[in-house]
Amino acid sequence: MSRPSTPRPTTRPLALVLGAAMAVACPSPETTPPPDAGAPEAKAPAQTGCGSPGLRFDGFAWVPADARMLTLVDRRDPGRADALAHLAALASASDSGLPALAAMDYRNLAMQLSVFEMLLTRMGFDPAELALLQGPAGQPAWAWASDCPMPTASAKLLSNWGLMVKAELEHPGIRVGLGDATDPEGFPFDILFIGERRVLVTQAGAGRSTLDWLLRAGPGDPDTPAAVALDALAPAPLRSVLLGEWIGSEANAQTHSGAGSRPVRSVRATATAIELDGSGWVPPSSDP
Repeated sequence: MSRPSTPRPTTRPLALVLGAAMAVACPSPETTPPPDAGAPEAKAPAQTGCGSPGLRFDGFAWVPADARMLTLVDRRDPGRADALAHLAALASASDSGLPALAAMDYRNLAMQLSVFEMLLTRMGFDPAELALLQGPAGQPAWAWASDCPMPTASAKLLSNWGLMVKAELEHPGIRVGLGDATDPEGFPFDILFIGERRVLVTQAGAGRSTLDWLLRAGPGDPDTPAAVALDALAPAPLRSVLLGEWIGSEANAQTHSGAGSRPVRSVRATATAIELDGSGWVPPSSDP
């Protein structure tokens, strides 16, 4: 009997993702006419927020049971920059035993976050937490908690990028905006609004499949593997869990009950230290 095939990762090259994010976060100077030397100096328009600042997730029961990664970043923690540096060091070490794709994601997380900070500012969101999750085939999505009224969020996307956000008639409360990565003036991502509770941003063309994946999860289950594994980690600037067979057969991999037992590896980074699978990790000495 042949074994079922494992879904192959479908992530786009990191450079393309970051390039699209830079385009949407930083308006092209060519679209702004030069100021008239004889005209009085114009004041920059005030940035208006979208919803309450500082919101956090009320749990992760909405993350499907077959998610293979869930990373939570605390934007309000002053130790975040140091924690990201520790994470990059871990991901670059040969003795970490991390899967190659996870190590690449961890090494580049600080760069991705710096771009998404600009994106959040332009959209008017200011959440306390950002989550990065991956589906079983490796498709990434960024998520944050939001109570921004849909008319406000839709108007911002329409006025800034000409993006239409449409209601899903078969799924009340869900709205979807499908971007176009080939349009230099447009929004090069797909964006999902799950009621007025969560916002998810994924690569252009992946919004529908990401929504289908989330909806297949059905009613929220607080005991899904990702929720259980993440809740087991003490609060920190950065917490991350890797789940499933793709992480390999490391001796430190654990299992958590939920929708079936799955191997789990965990990373917790603070301003002063990093933990791998619940134990402190020290970079290998470079001394001879």
